[in-house]
Amino acid sequence: MKRALLIPLIVLLLATMACSLTGTKPTAAPVESPKAVVAPEKATEVPAKPTEKPADTEAPAAEVAPTEVPPTEGPEPSEVPTEIEETFDTDSGNWSDPLIVTSQASGRDAYLKITSGNGALRFAISDKETYVYKFYTEGLDGASSIEADFQNKGAFNTGIALICKANEDRTSWFEVRVSAADNNYNFFQYDKKRKDEEGKNPYVLLGKGHMKIDQYFPTKPNRIVFTCSDSELSVDVNKGKVKASQTVDNAIEGNLFGVAVMTADVLPGTIDFDTVVIR
Repeated sequence: MKRALLIPLIVLLLATMACSLTGTKPTAAPVESPKAVVAPEKATEVPAKPTEKPADTEAPAAEVAPTEVPPTEGPEPSEVPTEIEETFDTDSGNWSDPLIVTSQASGRDAYLKITSGNGALRFAISDKETYVYKFYTEGLDGASSIEADFQNKGAFNTGIALICKANEDRTSWFEVRVSAADNNYNFFQYDKKRKDEEGKNPYVLLGKGHMKIDQYFPTKPNRIVFTCSDSELSVDVNKGKVKASQTVDNAIEGNLFGVAVMTADVLPGTIDFDTVVIR
């Protein structure tokens, strides 16, 4: 057994010696150099583009215009009429309370009755020398004339008057007055200040003229048109049977119109105004 182990040892020794003699070093197992660890390069960062909205694949919906809300508007101002016609079928409520300028009624109210309806504005007065006025209370834009159809139903000498340019407090106006008592027409200016401040007659006569019996009818229907401008007053009786005018020096700023009835010394004084037109 010892001999069996000895032979390999001798072979190994001989091999070692042969290597020494030849200078050949025993080949060592190659040692693998550690590879340099290269850090991975950072990828160049490209700034991200903003996320683009993907194109719509559906057709865009039709735009609906917003519903316009009309601006809130106040009520339209009512138009001022340029002409009125009163036929007195009913009481329109557009006439003032009666204004009595003078009367022989002493210590009491004048005896009078004024009604509107059934086709007439009726003045029925039972006192002498009594002047009663009623004014149309709505001012008319640009109006310059008043026309009246009327008939005397009482004493023949009862007079009537048409009024223009009356002011709001009814203290100043122009009028034309007609009467069968003398068959005259008269242009007057009424000014209450003359009476209140100076004790004078408030009626100032501007001019007058005469009418014939076939021009103005005491007991039949009559028509009178009274026109006022800043410088002239004019009257037309029964469609041109009498036409006259009167210049005026002082203008009056009022724009109200009216009618009046004047009794004399015979009673009763009753006048029916069938139609009044202001234009």
